[in-house]
Amino acid sequence: MSDPSKHPSKHHPFGPFTQPVPQPRAAPPAQPPARGPGVPPAAPQVGRAPHDGAFFLNRVYGHPPPLPSVLTAYAPVPSAPPVQVAPAPVPVRHVHFEQPRVSPVPLNQVQLQQIVPESMFRTPTSSANTTPATSPAAMRYAPLPEPPKIVLGGRQPPGMPSNPHSNLRLNSNHMIACRGRVYFNAERLYHSRKFGESPTTPDMERLIDLVAGSADPQAEAEKWRPYWRRNWEYVKDDVMRDLTGHKMAQYREIEAELVATGNADIIDAEDPANTLGRALMNHRASVSPRR
Repeated sequence: MSDPSKHPSKHHPFGPFTQPVPQPRAAPPAQPPARGPGVPPAAPQVGRAPHDGAFFLNRVYGHPPPLPSVLTAYAPVPSAPPVQVAPAPVPVRHVHFEQPRVSPVPLNQVQLQQIVPESMFRTPTSSANTTPATSPAAMRYAPLPEPPKIVLGGRQPPGMPSNPHSNLRLNSNHMIACRGRVYFNAERLYHSRKFGESPTTPDMERLIDLVAGSADPQAEAEKWRPYWRRNWEYVKDDVMRDLTGHKMAQYREIEAELVATGNADIIDAEDPANTLGRALMNHRASVSPRR
């Protein structure tokens, strides 16, 4: 037996090893499986290192490494291509239209006028170009005529007087008593309402008196615009309807003039929103007798 102190395995943590490690027997060469016609050759053999630590011991003793275990793999058999299924034939449908039936008796001119307006048969040389007559059926669906328009102030339509219905305007010379105060006209009452209906401070009361006594209340109210009530844009229509009701209740002749306008559209040329015109038409609809 050799001296253990001189054995190369003395440097191993579990050494020295005096007996050689038995080598595993060589595995017989693997025989490739029988192949049939059309089958590709098998994949090459693939091995792996042992897991029991014999590889390192063989390196210490100088023995050849053991043969790896043999793993045999087979190549996949190629699958057949998918079968293409032809779509079902689409039936061809033939549509046959029935021949139009010809009227046995042609229509005369009177019968044609009852079906089609006369304007459909006008020609450059016919006398119908100067007659706008149409059939009764066409007159049944004719658009309704537009109601007449009354413009308060501004430029008047052709055929209208220069200042029609001046009593309906805001700046007409009709004093109005409202909530314990008397205003020179409805315009001063309307613009003074921009600062509230009842003043809360003495300064606000003097501001309302300033606007109500001004010759141009609209321009005077614009100077103090930061002090307007916050909800003015939401309540100005209600204020206009309220002062219109006070004016008509105190001057019945103006209310009768308003009712006499019938269904005419009242337009205030100085106000793009037509606040006064809508208030007057609303009051006219509420007091006019039902027709």
